[in-house]
Amino acid sequence: MVSEGIHSSRILHKLSDSYVIAGNEELGFRVLKLGDEIGQDIQFTECGFYDTPGITDGIATDEYFTFIADRSNLGIYDISEALGWQSVGQHGPTATGQWELLSLFPNPFNSTLRIGFSMAKPGLATVSLFDLTGRRVSTLDRRYYSAGIQTLISDQIKLPAGCYFARVEAGGWSQTIPVNCIK
Repeated sequence: MVSEGIHSSRILHKLSDSYVIAGNEELGFRVLKLGDEIGQDIQFTECGFYDTPGITDGIATDEYFTFIADRSNLGIYDISEALGWQSVGQHGPTATGQWELLSLFPNPFNSTLRIGFSMAKPGLATVSLFDLTGRRVSTLDRRYYSAGIQTLISDQIKLPAGCYFARVEAGGWSQTIPVNCIK
């Protein structure tokens, strides 16, 4: 299958020998799997489309995330699902009774963020946001939770647009995941 999005792409970024990321004239970017060469054409299969606030001007990646820059925003996207990998911070329910930060949704967020985490045993948990300097900018919740899967929906987050880190701390354990705020 030839991806239509590849023909109008402004920027191509090679992710591996098997995958490329294509930013196009429309909003968003596509994760494409390279296929067979047919004549002088290469077949692409679209694995995922990610909507972005602006037209992609730059793409960079690291082990877990894709960084998309446009004229006024920097977005950080977890594309592991499109690649068929286990998503960072989105492991699903844990049956083993572990402490674990399970999910942040949506990412990027505006004023509402849903945070899923697992408590190995009942206890006090603190959910906070930190800026890039490591300063705590918001404590979203601090209370006792029962053991098991927990979901916190915080809908009054008033922060300027930017990159932050969400952290859950409980029982001597903590885990941090990057998250973006957009306005």
